[in-house]
Amino acid sequence: MDFYSSKLKLLLVQIFLTLLSVLLLTLLRTTIGIILSLFFILLVIKTLPDLFVSTPVLQFDLNGIQTSNQRNNRFGLISWEDIVKIDVGVFIFNRFLMIEVNDPEKFGSRVIADKGKLLALLFQDPSSYISLSFDLMTPSIDKAIEYIKSHHPDKLGGSIAKT
Repeated sequence: MDFYSSKLKLLLVQIFLTLLSVLLLTLLRTTIGIILSLFFILLVIKTLPDLFVSTPVLQFDLNGIQTSNQRNNRFGLISWEDIVKIDVGVFIFNRFLMIEVNDPEKFGSRVIADKGKLLALLFQDPSSYISLSFDLMTPSIDKAIEYIKSHHPDKLGGSIAKT
């Protein structure tokens, strides 16, 4: 099962951030307004290439969960053998998969190798969980949960098993 960046959601976020930066520039003509506007414009510029990518961001298959280099999911293949359990986390309006893995340092080192040694400080004491957000993806997290329930029910955590 493949999950792609939702072009419509991404475009709406970019429009919102652009309008927000224009609003900040017009209302706050101070240094902080300019800095915040530049920050939002940089976010828009950073996400522009995602509009033109047609490859899957996530893939669920027999081998495991394959993450791509798009967005922040740069873990590579998370094999089903590496996964202890999968739960659903909730933060405000966003639901995401919380994947507990056997060896969190293995996946932390992949991100460090990809992004550089400055991130090593963030992964000194890695959590045993990898979180995968579906906020700007299509299909939704519900399809991922259905896939896990049908193909790997032994990996379900308590929050998924109850639904």
